[in-house]
Amino acid sequence: MPINYSGTRKRWRFSVNGLITGHYCCNTCGKRFKYPTHFSTHKKWECQKEPRFRCPHCPYRSHVKNNVKKHIGNVHAAAYISNLLPFEATFPQPNANL
Repeated sequence: MPINYSGTRKRWRFSVNGLITGHYCCNTCGKRFKYPTHFSTHKKWECQKEPRFRCPHCPYRSHVKNNVKKHIGNVHAAAYISNLLPFEATFPQPNANL
């Protein structure tokens, strides 16, 4: 029985024992991926490995570098801005008489 239609590839996917054919499943952790490149990235960098990227301000770690950048922007942005404020006050003010 067809369970869904993929419009971009124009093919039907069938369910075999509850699993959708065409998906890639990790034998180690059980995660499933739609694309082989996502699966190979998972096996190479993520599956049962410690996160490689860490936040310099707290213990947060992630397998994805951009997630750490977003974390720093969301969590530590106020501390970063407050550290910049004293330096902004030292810049010379433009001369209003010119």
